[in-house]
Amino acid sequence: GRLKCGITPHPRENEDLRQIYFLLTYACNKACPYCIEPNVHSGKYITEKAFVAGMQLAHNLDMNTLYLHGGEPTVHPNVVSFAQLAKDDGFHVNMFTNGIRMDMLRQLDGIVDEIRFSYEPGLEFMFQNQAEWKSRVKLYIMATTDSYPTEESLMEVVDHALELGMGCKVRTLNPVNPYAY
Repeated sequence: GRLKCGITPHPRENEDLRQIYFLLTYACNKACPYCIEPNVHSGKYITEKAFVAGMQLAHNLDMNTLYLHGGEPTVHPNVVSFAQLAKDDGFHVNMFTNGIRMDMLRQLDGIVDEIRFSYEPGLEFMFQNQAEWKSRVKLYIMATTDSYPTEESLMEVVDHALELGMGCKVRTLNPVNPYAY
């Protein structure tokens, strides 16, 4: 029989919470100090067989959204074909990225529904004009008092992203548990 994930969509939610995250790889082309993945840089990759089995499990659990995640998902050699498999299988496909492999992101444009850039100060290349993308592009900002000492400094980044038509989400670290948002 078909299992249910137990999450019932609510009309006031701003996104469908029936989501599953696929850790495509532990490999990453960056070293973010706030990374929550403890095995990052171990270089392991998910196989196509495991990816397909995971998609079947996600369907059995009534999941609608599949996230391509990592490490850095764009360093997986099959990220484009995996995204296409998930899209063809009926999933809403999103991904988190550090944005360094812009060539790969352009290949994923239109296959992936939403590309979420993990933004930190100084990475101006992540500011993308939404009009130049088929996929929805969003900045995910990790806000700390070191990186944004004032509300105004944070709002400058948010306003710039919004002017370009990008979505924007701001997160902070939990001072008690540095691995929690």
